[in-house]
Amino acid sequence: MSVNLRPKISQKARNISRIHKALGNERRVSILEILFKWKDTELSVGNIADKLGLSLKSTSKHLIQLEEAGIIQHRQENTSILYSININDVQLRSYLKNKLDK
Repeated sequence: MSVNLRPKISQKARNISRIHKALGNERRVSILEILFKWKDTELSVGNIADKLGLSLKSTSKHLIQLEEAGIIQHRQENTSILYSININDVQLRSYLKNKLDK
């Protein structure tokens, strides 16, 4: 008889962990800062990369992690992929906006 010693982790705990991991990188936080600043506009990977002085490849990797955490979303328009904030959690949105506006 084997005993499972790994604790059962809730989906909520996984989501919170994913968000914290995504926010644990200065470049990803900088991306969020840009997206909050341009909140009424969708930005392409190229626009974001230019604003941060990063390569397209590096920017894309960071955007993927933010999207996997549910913090941003994308849509495709022709050959461009456009990103925007996608935080449905009012408290998280307010917290991030407050921290990034300082």
